[in-house]
This record gives sequence, C-alpha cells and structure tokens, in this order.
Amino acid sequence: MNLQQVGLRLGRWGLSLCLLSIGLAKFTSKEAHGIQPLVARSPLMARMYCVWSVQSRTNLIGTIELVLTLLLGIWSARASFLAGVGCAITFALTVSLVFSTPGALVFGDRIQHWAEQDNFSSGRALAALLRQS
Repeated sequence: MNLQQVGLRLGRWGLSLCLLSIGLAKFTSKEAHGIQPLVARSPLMARMYCVWSVQSRTNLIGTIELVLTLLLGIWSARASFLAGVGCAITFALTVSLVFSTPGALVFGDRIQHWAEQDNFSSGRALAALLRQS
C-alpha cells in the first residue's frame, strides 16, 4: 500500500466518521429544532416542511447520512461512486443553507466555521467520486 492509498483510506474513514456523527445527531430534538430556521429559509429544502414535521424531516436527512456512511464503508467501486455522489449533494445542500440565511456570512460566525467544514467535506467527497470513476 502506497502513501496515496493510505491518504485515500484515511480521508474515507474521516468522512465516514463525520457523516456518522452528524447523521446520528439528526435524530435528536435539539438538532431538529436547531437546523429548522436554516432549512425553513432554504429555497431548495423549505418545501419539505409542507410534507413532514420538523423531527420527521430531520430524521429523513439523518437516515440519508447514515446510508451514505454505510456506502462509504463498502470497498466496492460502485458503492464508493454512489457514496461520493450522495456526499457531494448532501454537503452542497448544506453549504447552500448559508447563502439563504441572513447574516450567516459574518466573519467569525459559528455558521461560517460550519460552512468551511462542509466545503472540506464536499471536496473530499468529490475526490473520492473522481477517484472511483
């Protein structure tokens, strides 16, 4: 195993742990109500509240993130490709919340730090996706 393969595996495991912790957190009431104001302002995701309750909608997102975690753990090219696509979409949607939330891009804001983490995760997901294609 060369250094590049070690780096790719560490990146995959890091992304998996990130998705696992975020996905599990989505099943808590605190997380559901914490992200509700962000999602309610999003033109891409606000309509979900017309169909589901705050907790049900967050549970759906958590389930998607946990499925992506499982796909990242499978060492096949097809599973990695699907996980890469899903992760890229997930993190792009998350970053889009910053642009639809007034005042979210203020320097030093907690949301800015959150967006920076998602940008890194998006890049990592795209790298995994491109590596498998």
